[in-house]
Amino acid sequence: MGLRSIFFLFLLIRFSSGAFSQTQLLSLKQCIDSAKQNLPALQLASANRDAAKNISPDLHFSTEFSVKNGYLYADQRGTELNIRQYADWPGNWPLQNQYSSTYSEMASAQYKLEEKQIIAGVKSAYYSALGAHLYYGMINNLLSEMMEALKNDTSWLFNDTILDTDYMALHDVLAQWQLKKEMAYDELIIADGKLKNTAGLKLETEPQDSTIQMYELEPAPSGNNRAPANLLKSVEKARIKINDIKTRMVKNEALPSFFVGYKYLDVSGSNGLHAWEAGIRVPIFSGKTKDAKAQQRRITLHSEKTMLEMQTEIDELLARMNQCFDRINFYYDFGRQQARKYNEAARQYIARSGKADITYLNLLVKREQYYFDYIEALNQYNQYAIRFEVYAY
Repeated sequence: MGLRSIFFLFLLIRFSSGAFSQTQLLSLKQCIDSAKQNLPALQLASANRDAAKNISPDLHFSTEFSVKNGYLYADQRGTELNIRQYADWPGNWPLQNQYSSTYSEMASAQYKLEEKQIIAGVKSAYYSALGAHLYYGMINNLLSEMMEALKNDTSWLFNDTILDTDYMALHDVLAQWQLKKEMAYDELIIADGKLKNTAGLKLETEPQDSTIQMYELEPAPSGNNRAPANLLKSVEKARIKINDIKTRMVKNEALPSFFVGYKYLDVSGSNGLHAWEAGIRVPIFSGKTKDAKAQQRRITLHSEKTMLEMQTEIDELLARMNQCFDRINFYYDFGRQQARKYNEAARQYIARSGKADITYLNLLVKREQYYFDYIEALNQYNQYAIRFEVYAY
């Protein structure tokens, strides 16, 4: 079997299996609800948040207990019992409580940020799929309109010996738009598959909407600041604070800890000896402080880098949205009227000439191009707006 035969067999299997698969039409809200319920990434973030809420601070006190029995200090049997209670440096006590509460705050902010990013991914996939369906439908309608106009004179399309320039030009146009239709269909399949996976769906899915609208940003609760990025800032600030607390706790390890204890010693059935003890334990050397400071500097620099990248993206998104908005306004101010003119010119031309030729098809293409540009600009605007919305909280 040749490569060409294998390729067409693959297409046959692909479209045959697709014919029997069940495709569901879902709204954007349904896709978002599915993502919240089914995506492992969001479930993992929720589990991390819940675990952080239940984290307990390290104990400030520790106890040692030991019992020895046998030949301890002489050739006679004896028993020794030791109990010692340690207490950390008091300065660590509030730090450990701060660490636990800040860690919980960071996990909560991280969950909200990941949820926002995941929902934005679903919205992006939904509008991409919707745009792909509309684009494919427009190309399919244009190609059908072309073929309908040529329906009484298509035998030449299959005759490779015709060298007439008008016929060759017609053939070029139809072949190019047939290729665009096939490529648009492939993009449609890709977009539907991404929507299905991004929303955590099991069945093949298509957008329920039949028209695309300009995406409306959810209002930011922070007043005049359009993109305060409070969620991302909360995560980074908490991360810096946590490492600052850890650095201070490591520094405190070089400070003394305290202990009190009780000792009982009984040798050869004597009445036993009792002793109480109290003291301090001082570390002689520790290199952890230097490492903790270096780690804190790395965390701070990484957070500054993240915030700078965020601000750069916000500025670019705003500029890109304005670009798309200019293109959309151009369509409403000029493109719609021009498209109607090309449509009328095409109608009058075929009425005069009595047949469809390359001039007629070019008029149809010029008419449709304004609609293509409008849909593309609208879809791009929606993509930028959805990404921008992540930073609006």
